[in-house]
Amino acid sequence: MKRFLLAGATLLALTAAQPAVAQPMPVVNWTGYYVGGNIGAVTLNNQVDHYDAGFGCWWSCSLRFTDNASGVIGGFQVGYNWQTGSIVYGIETDLSLASVRTSRFAFGTDYEQNVDISAIGTLRARVGVLVSPTLLAYLTGGLAYAKVRDHVHDNSDPSVQVWDNNGWLFGWTIGGGVEYAMNPRWTLKLEALYYALQTRTIVFNCPAGYCGSAQNYPVDFKHDGAIVRAGFNVKL
Repeated sequence: MKRFLLAGATLLALTAAQPAVAQPMPVVNWTGYYVGGNIGAVTLNNQVDHYDAGFGCWWSCSLRFTDNASGVIGGFQVGYNWQTGSIVYGIETDLSLASVRTSRFAFGTDYEQNVDISAIGTLRARVGVLVSPTLLAYLTGGLAYAKVRDHVHDNSDPSVQVWDNNGWLFGWTIGGGVEYAMNPRWTLKLEALYYALQTRTIVFNCPAGYCGSAQNYPVDFKHDGAIVRAGFNVKL
C-alpha cells in the first residue's frame, strides 16, 4: 500500500513540474458572411451658395456661407469577405441613425437656416492586408447616401417655412480601418470615412427688402463630412 501511495505522489509531483503548454490560437479564416453593429461620431460641413441675388452686382452674383457641426451615429453593417493568402477583399453595406445639425442666421437675424442629417448609409468595397493572422488593415470606398433636411424659417414666425427640402441625397465615400479577430467568429473594428453628398438646388423667393425687388434665385446646398466609429462583427 505504501508503495502505491509513494508511486502516486511521485507521478503527481512530476506532472505538476511540467511547464504549462500554451494553447495555440485557432486558425482564423476571414472568408464568409458577417453582420455587426457600430457607434461613433459624425461631422457635417454645410456650404450654401446664393446666385444672382441682386446684392449689388449685375451678373453671376454669388454669396457663400459655411458652417459645421458634429453629432453621434450608430447602426449595423452586413458584408462578405474573401481571403486569398494575406489579402482580404470584400463588400460591405451599412445603415445608421444620426443626430447632427448645423444652424445659422440668414439675411441678418430675420431668417434661420438649419441642416439636419437623421440617417446615413454606405455601400463599399473593402480591400486589406493581414498584418498578422488576426489583424486586418484595409482601405474602403464606394457609395454614400443620407437623409438630409435643408430648411429655413422666418424667426418672427417659426411656423412659416421659407423653404423646406427633406429627402435622400447620394454621393461617395472613402476611408480605411483596422479589424481584429478575437476568435474565428468575433472581430472588433475601428473605421474612419470621408463622405460627400450631391448638391441640392432650391429656388428661393428673395424678399424685396433684401434683393432690391422681389425675385426668385437658385441656392445650392453642399454637404460633406467625416465618420469615425468603432464596431464589432460576427461571422455567420
